[in-house]
Amino acid sequence: MTRWYLLPVIMLFTGCVANQAVVNTAEPDQDEHFFHLPAFKHPPSANMIKARLETLFKEWKGTPYKWGGNSKRGIDCSAFTQISYKQIFSMHLPRTTRYQVSYGKRISLSEIDTGDLIFFKTRRDGYHVGIYIDENSFVHASTSKGVTISKLDSPYWTRAFWQVRRYF
Repeated sequence: MTRWYLLPVIMLFTGCVANQAVVNTAEPDQDEHFFHLPAFKHPPSANMIKARLETLFKEWKGTPYKWGGNSKRGIDCSAFTQISYKQIFSMHLPRTTRYQVSYGKRISLSEIDTGDLIFFKTRRDGYHVGIYIDENSFVHASTSKGVTISKLDSPYWTRAFWQVRRYF
């Protein structure tokens, strides 16, 4: 009888070890702690960033939100910023909002510029991130609308605003 109880316990521990090994062998841009800043001789212009963001938005517009997703079948907010920064700036951001907010330079909302990441506290322990475009608008993967453009000065986003980070 004891053997039947022992088998599920062994399987549980084996599964945990296997999952840990997968985490440790992740590609660099999937690793939570991996971050790479390209060496810009001159920071990209706001117009260039805006044009690239608009092109990227057209490509991703309406892609549904999926927590943990990172493809056109479904994407979450931090995967969208990670993919966007990789395509626009050749920059490798960490995968999650929790780690993305740990990098870059924190700036005030009055200093915000095209391409900066905007972070929100949407719940007690929930975070959200988007990319500032201009004129109080930002692109992000919304839980209700998928990839969309929202206004920073809407009541919801004004209440949830947390901080801005610049990465270049």
